[in-house]
Amino acid sequence: MTRILCVDDEDDLRVEIAEELRSDGHEVFEARNVSEGLYIMNQAAPDLVLCDITMPGKSGHDMLKDVRENYPQHNGIPFLFLSALAGQSDMICGLKMGADDYLSKPVDFETLKMKVHSSLRLRDVYIKQIDHISTTDQGTGLPNRYGAEKHISLALENTNNFAIICIGLDEFKQAGGALSHIEETFLLNQTSDRLLKIANDRDPDDYVAILENGTFLYVAANISSSAFAELIVRQAIDELEKPSKVSDQVTHVSVHIGIHFPQGTAKSATSLIDSAMIALAQARQENVGYRLYRSDMKTRARSTMKLKTSLRRALEKEEFFIEYQPQVETGSGVLVGAEALLRWRSAERGIIPPDHFIPLAEQSRDIIPIGRWVLETAIAQAAAWQRQHNRGMQIAVNFSSCQFQQGDIVNIVSDALDAGNLAPEFLEIEITERMLLLDDANTISTIHALLELGVRLSIDDFGTGYSSLGFLKKTPFTTVKIDRSFVENITTSNRDTVLVDTLIKMSHDLGMVVVAEGVETEGQKDILRQQNCEMIQGFLIGRPMKPDNFEKIFLKASDAA
Repeated sequence: MTRILCVDDEDDLRVEIAEELRSDGHEVFEARNVSEGLYIMNQAAPDLVLCDITMPGKSGHDMLKDVRENYPQHNGIPFLFLSALAGQSDMICGLKMGADDYLSKPVDFETLKMKVHSSLRLRDVYIKQIDHISTTDQGTGLPNRYGAEKHISLALENTNNFAIICIGLDEFKQAGGALSHIEETFLLNQTSDRLLKIANDRDPDDYVAILENGTFLYVAANISSSAFAELIVRQAIDELEKPSKVSDQVTHVSVHIGIHFPQGTAKSATSLIDSAMIALAQARQENVGYRLYRSDMKTRARSTMKLKTSLRRALEKEEFFIEYQPQVETGSGVLVGAEALLRWRSAERGIIPPDHFIPLAEQSRDIIPIGRWVLETAIAQAAAWQRQHNRGMQIAVNFSSCQFQQGDIVNIVSDALDAGNLAPEFLEIEITERMLLLDDANTISTIHALLELGVRLSIDDFGTGYSSLGFLKKTPFTTVKIDRSFVENITTSNRDTVLVDTLIKMSHDLGMVVVAEGVETEGQKDILRQQNCEMIQGFLIGRPMKPDNFEKIFLKASDAA
């Protein structure tokens, strides 16, 4: 039943209007002045207000102004003014203030009913428009998170046999470099179309929404087990990771997915989505295609969030430090340089393993200021050792993909070299093979600019399966580091021995120096020497150590010799 508030100081007219509207099926509240009207408005939340303009004390204009300025929850309520014929100028003023219509006194009740009906109909249209805007993503036209929560809440009233699937798009990559906002929107719409096709082909009750840019929600209806949800997820990954064409260039995305299967649980829509998002974050952290939500993930997610918070403050609290691992010539054992390795001693948790905090720093992009600190500190240390021991000292520093893709990375490196007074040829920047997937013009241009600066570039963890040999043809890296997983078994596995030998020969054919990581035994060193591997690094030579220990063991001892 529609609720109408009638505000008029003329008792007889107000009662007559109320009776007419009640006979038409409306619930009517009566007020004799503006104060009563505002009180009833806040208590009853009417769908329409019928208000006289001229009343003792505050006028109808005052009430409308007060509602529009101080009661935003009532802004969408239609206001119809009543006025004597002599007050037409007042009516015009009221319309300018935001009134929806007016009626002249004496009141014609048929006209009153018609205008009330018309105003309520327009209000319904307005409410639908507001609801559509509030529940719809303007870029893709899909329901947004608020709309998704409403849909899931309704679904929960009938069944728990559905799966909540959160789909995260990561690492938008295009041959021409970073995507513009318009291109990203186009790509998101392509993704939306692909998900809608999967939904339409599978089940008419399936539902697709977007939670935020790059994160979609898929509600798979009529699912009896998590195994069926996993089938949908595999299909989604296969479909979404297919190359897309944006601005006449091929674009790739990587996909991570979190699944929550709420059968037999009574939870809110918000908690169901949050659980799927936690599983998505876990999939990202483990760098796997998808993960099913488990209750222990929430505890781990809280722990991860606390770790992220501590990580953001660690740099300013000077909790980071660098250890250096020596690199030597394979045959002579002469020290060539060292790799700078980031370490974190948290005041709250003690030593945090690098594989626990570095992925988090990369996800949050905190690695950018942290990485700059590592670069500047390592350069300054290498320069100090060169001055103190009167010898060349090469220093290797790891770069993450988000560091490497900074627009000003070449200037950052150049400034760090100038500030530390280190010649460029003594700095080696290590990037992982995975970064070579970013086979775009910006990456190639940055690599060439760094090489022109005079620094050395190394491919880290070479042979782990991500490299693009075509990319190596375009870009003259100076060094290749063979991953420890290949070195580990070269004394016992003929296959690994042949693989390492092949990697070394190929690298030499491309004009690159080879460093073998993870060398722990004399037998491994002997085979690598026979295969003409120039340098080795690993526990056989020395573990990562603090600067004082490194200097004492490898520099002062060398000076004495």
